Amino acid sequence: MSCSLLLALFVALSGLGLAALYTSLTAGLPPVETLPALLDPATGALLQPTRIYDRSGAHVLGTLETPGAGERQFLSLDDSAGNFLPSTLISTTLAVADPQFWSHPGALSAGLAGNSPPTLAQRLVSDLLLWQETPGLRRALRERLLAMQITQRYGKAQVLTWYLNSADYGNLAYGAEAAARLYFGKAAGELSLAEAAVLA
Repeated sequence: MSCSLLLALFVALSGLGLAALYTSLTAGLPPVETLPALLDPATGALLQPTRIYDRSGAHVLGTLETPGAGERQFLSLDDSAGNFLPSTLISTTLAVADPQFWSHPGALSAGLAGNSPPTLAQRLVSDLLLWQETPGLRRALRERLLAMQITQRYGKAQVLTWYLNSADYGNLAYGAEAAARLYFGKAAGELSLAEAAVLA
């Protein structure tokens, strides 16, 4: 009788401990709805160039944009839309950055200690939602939780589209279109397999 009582007490305390841990991890998590506000093609805050205003806020003093990349463009996965992400860039990016992209739920359970590369969803979360948090186990768990949430809520295709339109390709080139224009002087849709591999 006392053995079953001890087992019941252990199970109850374990459940309370897990609930407390989950509450601690989810406290203050940014909402996943932040991503569309940042990356919406029409009004997304990150798709607009950075403008420097005067003290009154009425006059633009300067604009920070990718040199040689032109105006920032949002590309879709649908090639009937005109501006689209080429299949060569999609396949090379997935091969290099997240080979299991289509099979995992947004995050991999392995690599909490930082010994495996993050998934594309985790990179979005890390760069856009948790960028102010100190690296560590808590952030790694929160990153995985949010990555799975955005994948479940918005789907793999949207995560891939957001990633390729916001990835940092260096030299102030954010997004595939800016990178293609900066490094190769052409639209992303015109990239060859070799050029796509270089960007990936």
